[in-house]
Amino acid sequence: MSYVPSHDGGLLAQPESLVFIPMTQSTTQAPVVDTSINLDSAQTQFGSWSVSISSDIITLPSPYFYLIESSVQAYYTGSAGTSDYYEHQIYDETNSNYVGSIARIQRSEGEDTQLESRDEKARYYVNVSSGSLNISIKTKSFTSNFNRINYNGDAAWTNNTGSGRVIIWRLNP
Repeated sequence: MSYVPSHDGGLLAQPESLVFIPMTQSTTQAPVVDTSINLDSAQTQFGSWSVSISSDIITLPSPYFYLIESSVQAYYTGSAGTSDYYEHQIYDETNSNYVGSIARIQRSEGEDTQLESRDEKARYYVNVSSGSLNISIKTKSFTSNFNRINYNGDAAWTNNTGSGRVIIWRLNP
């Protein structure tokens, strides 16, 4: 976000709609590479559009621009070392390929100083100009010690980390 003094009190860019999709929490959901992560019901935070979700696949209609951001909460029920990690990415179901940036959660002290560290959120900006686009959020890779995602079996953990989520900004073309 940028600060522009001449726009004080006004918005620089306002989405047509903003939708929040929590990921389903459980005590048993294990990450599986190339498998969609379970999504809960969409909640429209701004605007009137609500996304369509079927079998954990999100349909984005045209003609709009979308900024999609996803975050998954990774958990280990045993012990994990400093080299353990979990990665996820947005998957284009229409064209069968991973898109946008890869998100990585690294179990490491000083994670942000590690060469292999990435942002913990996956992001994708897309112009859906003709037809609709189907996307999902998939586990890309992980070490076996990260054995749960969106885990709610530990109250202290859940209260401090929240849950995985997808946020979609729908922008006018």
